[in-house]
Amino acid sequence: MVSSTEMREGYEPNGAVARFSAPTPFTDESPRTLPDTPEVSVVWDPEGQFICVGYTGQQRTRLRQHLTGDRRASVLRKKIGEQLGEQFERNASRDDIREYLSGCEFTWRREENRLH
Repeated sequence: MVSSTEMREGYEPNGAVARFSAPTPFTDESPRTLPDTPEVSVVWDPEGQFICVGYTGQQRTRLRQHLTGDRRASVLRKKIGEQLGEQFERNASRDDIREYLSGCEFTWRREENRLH
């Protein structure tokens, strides 16, 4: 698992995620550490490959939805469920998706003045 900002593309000066937080594990405890404020977030898979970027008005709430919600509530869960379903040759369960996400990392940046 990649876990260093030095190993992630985009953290170089003026890189795409240079002003974002350090990568954080996608765990049940993660939402408790975040403010429930507008954020842009990026998610990487366990191998360090980019898998998702998104904006939310309530970061803590959205992260909980990704971790515990269903596929209708989370595009990330839907995407991972489809990938795992192909890999397993069966429908991926909520536990399968949760286990996969626990190996992922995310980073975020507060976004106070989002353009519409």
